[in-house]
Amino acid sequence: MNEKLIISARKKREIASGNNRAVYDLSHNSVLKLALSKSGVKSNKTEVKIYKYARKLRKYLGEI
Repeated sequence: MNEKLIISARKKREIASGNNRAVYDLSHNSVLKLALSKSGVKSNKTEVKIYKYARKLRKYLGEI
């Protein structure tokens, strides 16, 4: 990920964090889930796959 984007995101309000990801409020109903480890990258990729292939569930998920 672009280092400037990481620095910019960390200036935003952190909503939540765990061992693998941190979630930042980017405003306008948008968030950034920043991977903090390889496991976090895997979690982000899995989340994208679920959104992409689970069309019936999209109404319950945040837009990616």
